Amino acid sequence: MSTLTFKNFSVYYRQKKEIVTAVDEVSFSFHNEKINVLIGFSGCGKSSILNAISGKILFDGELFLNEENILNIAVQKRNLSYVDQQIVLYPHLTVYDNIAYPLKLLKLPREEIDQRVREISDAIGISFLFTRKPKYLSIGQQQRVAIARAFVKRPDIILMDEPLSNLDKETSEEIRSLIRDLVKRYNTTCIYVSHNITDALSLADYVYVMDKGKIIGIYTPDEFLLSENEVVRQLKVDLPHE
Repeated sequence: MSTLTFKNFSVYYRQKKEIVTAVDEVSFSFHNEKINVLIGFSGCGKSSILNAISGKILFDGELFLNEENILNIAVQKRNLSYVDQQIVLYPHLTVYDNIAYPLKLLKLPREEIDQRVREISDAIGISFLFTRKPKYLSIGQQQRVAIARAFVKRPDIILMDEPLSNLDKETSEEIRSLIRDLVKRYNTTCIYVSHNITDALSLADYVYVMDKGKIIGIYTPDEFLLSENEVVRQLKVDLPHE
C-alpha cells in the first residue's frame, strides 16, 4: 500500500518572460488502492501532478511517498507505472517482449518474467497476440498491451493520463472495466487524469476536481453528480460525455 501526500505543493512554468503557476500550494492525499480521478478544464494542473510524481518535473513544497520525501527516492525505485494517451510501444519488439521489457530492466529471473507476462496477458485477453509486432495491432489492442506492460511490474502506483481518449466507445467501456479489475487485483493506487465525465465517473472511487491550480473538492461519483458547486456544475455541462 502506497500513500501519496502533498503539502503546500506548487508547480511553476516559465512561459516566455512570465512565470505561470500550474499548481498552486495544494495540500491533500490520494486514497490508497483506489482509482483517484483528476478532472478539470485544460490547463488546470492535472498533468503537472502526474509529472511531478513520476519525476519528470520539479516542484515547490513537499510530496511524500509512504511518509518519505519523494525527492529522496530515485525514480526507478518508486515502483510507478505510467500510461499516456499517446500509445508508446517498441515497434521492433513483439507483444510478448514489449510486456516483458520492464521486468527485464529489473533483472528478474526468466521464469518469473514468463509467469508474470502470461498472467497479465491472460487477464487482459491478449495472449494470442504474443508474436505480433505493434504495427499489426488495432489501437485498442495496442492500448491493452500498454496497460499490460504497466501492470506487469505490479506497481504500487499507476499514473494514467487520458489513456482512453483515442478509443471508440465500446473499446473504452471494455478497458475501463479492465482497469478497475487490475487495480483491485494488484492493490494498486491509481491516479487517472480525465477530460470526460463518463470516463471519470465510470472509473472513479474518488473524483478530485481541479480549477486554476487548486484542488477545490474531493467527491465520490454520486457526490460529484449531486454537487451544486459552480465549477462542478460547469464541468458537468461543458466537458464531453460519451
